Amino acid sequence: MFLAHTLMTADGMVAVECTLRARPDVVLIEPHQILTNAPAPTPVSDNPFKFKVRTHQADAIADLSVIPDRVFGLDFTVERKCKYFFIEADRATMPVMRSSLLQTSIYRKFLAYAAGGGATNTFGKQLGIGSFRVLTVTRRHAKAARGSSFLPIARPCARLRTCSPSNGCPAKAIVCV
Repeated sequence: MFLAHTLMTADGMVAVECTLRARPDVVLIEPHQILTNAPAPTPVSDNPFKFKVRTHQADAIADLSVIPDRVFGLDFTVERKCKYFFIEADRATMPVMRSSLLQTSIYRKFLAYAAGGGATNTFGKQLGIGSFRVLTVTRRHAKAARGSSFLPIARPCARLRTCSPSNGCPAKAIVCV
């Protein structure tokens, strides 16, 4: 299962890189480049991309953590603007919701992302970046909207890009961009 998840994450990055082939004005920012500009102690921590946040859910305090499957940025050179992304590969093996936030679920992950983003941008500050977007990589269009029906914090994709061998990518993946 871990290998399939890793390959799906890689497929998502391949889809991003295939898209960038047609955009010479956009440069990929790799994770190590993001860490170069991150404030201390983030670059030297055991897992610099592990984010912790405290939030309120159902009148209770919840301490959550999340580790994106991949972190990257895009440097829009002409606009002189950078945008940052956290990838979550969704193989539809994790439950959408559980009875408790003590167990992992899609809902818990996106609740953590929502609490760590927004006006406070806790996760962005940890990396020394602006705001971020969470991209979900999945194999089917129907799965891309899996969380949006129950999460008021999730917004549907602006566009779904299917990457496949027929359009220059070595594997098939759907990336929400």
